[in-house]
Amino acid sequence: MDAQKYSCLQAVRTDFNEQLVHLYDSREIKNLFHLAVEHATGFNAAEIVIHLNDDLDAEISDQLYSLLTDLKTGKPIQYILGKAWFMEAEFFVNDSVLIPRPETEELIHWVLDDNPQTSGNFRVLDIGTGSGIIPVSLQIHRPFWEIFACDISEDAIRVARTNASLIQTSRKPDFYLEDIFNPVHLFEKPFDIIISNPPYIPKSELSVMNKTVTDFEPEIALFVPNQDPLLFYRVISIYAKNNLSKKGVLYFEIHEDYASQVAELLNPDFADIKIRQDLQGKNRMVKASLR
Repeated sequence: MDAQKYSCLQAVRTDFNEQLVHLYDSREIKNLFHLAVEHATGFNAAEIVIHLNDDLDAEISDQLYSLLTDLKTGKPIQYILGKAWFMEAEFFVNDSVLIPRPETEELIHWVLDDNPQTSGNFRVLDIGTGSGIIPVSLQIHRPFWEIFACDISEDAIRVARTNASLIQTSRKPDFYLEDIFNPVHLFEKPFDIIISNPPYIPKSELSVMNKTVTDFEPEIALFVPNQDPLLFYRVISIYAKNNLSKKGVLYFEIHEDYASQVAELLNPDFADIKIRQDLQGKNRMVKASLR
């Protein structure tokens, strides 16, 4: 019988620090350690410190060793655990959808801050919804809004519908399989908001990106052709021009290098164009009102 791998959580932490140093910085390794231990034991951060040197159950030891083995391949812990936290809610994720990012939280907060109303006939469409974090998060905070979302991926739509089924609201987002380059769904009324976090990374950046992203997250949700980095913004803005209500608002998450180009692209048909920085000081969001 094999000897138990770890005698205590301190030994687990040491192994995480040694085995993951080639992939992550010390802050990220600490976070991965806490997430793994919380998953295996239920301990929060304070309890982990208290129990660092306690004898470790063999089953938990095996589970933590298995998690570390997966992490060493570069596989994101969200895919390993099948869940990700976003705006204080737990979402189901797998490798058919992107892992939620903090910038998208900031985009959603921008929408919520601009639209404090919690009732009334208000319609929203999320284009390229992925895991459904945008429509589901909006529905949690604005339960009376009528929210729609679409994606070209059947697998992504299944994930999004799973996440919608988990929220405790009387109304839930409606999801559609849709190719925004050739839309087939006709909605009876225009939208007050169209929001999108589309693919925006030129393929030329693939070689400098972290393997934890490029080896595991879906390319279809990440990359655009080098010669046309604004492809999705152009197509979605045309769709928005025809499907927003009078003075309806378009919100985008963007590549930090293309903020001015996106704003310029919107200028003919949209007004009040604003570029917003994320908490890192990077230009990562744009909003514009239909003229």
